[in-house]
Amino acid sequence: MGRLFLVRHAQASFLSENYDCLSELGVTQARLLGEYWAQRNVVFSRVCAGPALRHQQTMLHVAEAYRKARRPFPARVIVAEFDEFQGEAVLSQSLPQLLANNSGVRELHDAVQCSRNDAAKRANFQRLFEAVISLWVNGEIALPDVESWPEFCERVNRGLSAFLAKSKKGETAAIFTSSGPVSVAVQREPLSSGQPSPCGSSACISPGWNPHRVAGL
Repeated sequence: MGRLFLVRHAQASFLSENYDCLSELGVTQARLLGEYWAQRNVVFSRVCAGPALRHQQTMLHVAEAYRKARRPFPARVIVAEFDEFQGEAVLSQSLPQLLANNSGVRELHDAVQCSRNDAAKRANFQRLFEAVISLWVNGEIALPDVESWPEFCERVNRGLSAFLAKSKKGETAAIFTSSGPVSVAVQREPLSSGQPSPCGSSACISPGWNPHRVAGL
């Protein structure tokens, strides 16, 4: 049975002008992941990434680590279906009404505005973001010009079906994407033949931000 690694992109540039770009730490994380795999002779038959720059940069830095280790790395493919959900649009379009009608969201928003430093602002924003996204996932926020959660899941599953349809027996593959598509993928049963994978589930998960948590190696 083959292995599929679902890689959440390395750290992006939160609080910068362009979030969709790896931070300095993110570059290091992606490089370390590539070195970790290369040192353990993990040979990939296929890899692909979502269309976001942070997805592609994570894959490219892994590929560069393989090149420096003189290990083979497959041609890189971009798959639109593995893009993240439209979180920024959900937040920006729903926030005005939520601030007027939802006291919990209003308190979280106030905490972001009153943050004393970047670390506090990052933590407070994450809590606000998760609260709003939870409302969207549960169908409590409907935005006509934004992909819904069911539509997002359908898109990701469509991409997974197409990717897995091309799999060969015993191959090792990787998809570089975001946490949203990863969460959809690990809920999918089965990912392949329905038999247990080396990690005890239907998919092996490798968080790009922590190479030591790579599963199934």
